[in-house]
Amino acid sequence: MLRNLGKLYWTLLTINAGLPLDKLVVFMLSILYYFQNSKSFRAKALVVFCILFMLAFTSFIVNADRNILIFYPFLFFFLAVLAGNAEANVKLIQNSLLVSIFWGIFSAILALIGIHTIGSLSLIEKGMPFLFAPVGFSPTVQVYGTLCVCWLIIAMETKQKRGWVFYLVLIASILTFNRATWIFLFLLLTIYHKKYAIGLFFIGVVIVSCIELVQNVLFSISTLSSRGELRAGAELSYWKSNDFFVYLFGKGTHLTSEKIARHTIWGRQYIENGWDFIFHTYGIIGFIVYTCIIISLLYVIWRRGAGKFSILIIYYYFVEQILTNEFLASSFCFFTTIILILSKKNNLSLSSKHILI
Repeated sequence: MLRNLGKLYWTLLTINAGLPLDKLVVFMLSILYYFQNSKSFRAKALVVFCILFMLAFTSFIVNADRNILIFYPFLFFFLAVLAGNAEANVKLIQNSLLVSIFWGIFSAILALIGIHTIGSLSLIEKGMPFLFAPVGFSPTVQVYGTLCVCWLIIAMETKQKRGWVFYLVLIASILTFNRATWIFLFLLLTIYHKKYAIGLFFIGVVIVSCIELVQNVLFSISTLSSRGELRAGAELSYWKSNDFFVYLFGKGTHLTSEKIARHTIWGRQYIENGWDFIFHTYGIIGFIVYTCIIISLLYVIWRRGAGKFSILIIYYYFVEQILTNEFLASSFCFFTTIILILSKKNNLSLSSKHILI
């Protein structure tokens, strides 16, 4: 019963398009895994969560333009810690990702034949209006790509046989045409299949050199310059606020004001850079806490003898978040949970005998 309920909740945690179900399910999953941990672990996790909650609460209180969504990164992290320690069946989490992944591929195919539904995104901004990237039930193509990579991490680490699902998920991650996801994939192959990674690198160089379309995707001036342009709002709102308390505790929201947004090229209030999000929302104290958490995570996996995950951790938490912002998406929770589960010794209920249909 609990296993089926957990699978349902994990599946719903991938849904953030149309209805933000992930924001509701995170509470249910946290309660479910909270009582599956020992009393001592629950006490420690609760203390850490309360400290982090107070940081967000301080930022929330001292700012008039506060937003309740700033608490969700801590809820996602709290769930990841609880599930990472209590859950042993990583296949349960892996299979829960497939609903969103499959729907993204299906909706992209439908879009190609003129039937537009939720789950795909036109690549018109990359100069390819005739193609559609799978998004599934994710808020962005980057989040969808991270969920695909999470599925592949489990498949490779647990040495699952390469069935049709494996190649379908691999193709889905490539079809995102997202630079951050492609780099993530390359790092994953570097860890588990170095020969394939080297071969893929040289093939990629040849393709990039010979095919102009791929060059436009990877080196599009519009998409590269837009990254800097999108940061203008956060720069005006936070770095040029000239307010000591704002520098220290942030502005208590992941959005800039409408007035500041009107002074930017894109006119967006949402902060799409992860580092800007941390500084703007939680301030310098928040960034210090975030850095300490990631360093602690690196220490934990090294002590467990799973140092090979360090390259993925450093990339995802410190590099990829410069290109995107996944702190308000469940992909942040999925990646953290999966790394914690896989880094534990003798805890996997999967083996090379499992074949995914």
